[in-house]
Amino acid sequence: MSDVTKLAEMRAQNREEEAFLLELQNDPITESELGEMLKSSKGKASKMLPLINELKAEGLIVPDPPLTFDEFKVKNKGKVSLKDVTLAHMTSQEFRRFRKATGFAVFREMGAAGAKPVHYRYVDQSGRTRKTGSGFNVKEVDWVLKKTYSDQEANDIQKQIKVFTRERANIRDLFKRIQLDNPGVELPLDKVIL
Repeated sequence: MSDVTKLAEMRAQNREEEAFLLELQNDPITESELGEMLKSSKGKASKMLPLINELKAEGLIVPDPPLTFDEFKVKNKGKVSLKDVTLAHMTSQEFRRFRKATGFAVFREMGAAGAKPVHYRYVDQSGRTRKTGSGFNVKEVDWVLKKTYSDQEANDIQKQIKVFTRERANIRDLFKRIQLDNPGVELPLDKVIL
């Protein structure tokens, strides 16, 4: 092979690599796609580690997009799928009964592991102490000593009342679907005017 042929091959390979890098800028490789590619590399993966790290640093290899809840349910077929926020709003008794009754998979909707929904203890206009919600794995913030609430705090209270109401309905529906009687916990959830 002549030097000219070698040079032509090197140039062609260089152009091919540049085109591939340009393509990655518009359509990065996902980590699962990379995993599939490396399965067929037969031991060459360790040699490629510096390149892989460089491409990750440049954003040309990216994490897989998070699954939607529907995709999560399909992936966990045969188990009862529920969102972490729903699980957090169960009572301790409900969770124990649920855990014993079925295999389940928890979809992380709230983000990081260990994240908890926040609920507030507050005083309504009639002077009664109320809670926006409860559950075995919620964080409670005590606003009982506050005399007045800012507009943001009032919105937070109303929002969390709605979250609790929605999640209690989800729990009732879930328990009905898996044929587990649900004693439930109902708090007075009348609209509070602050």
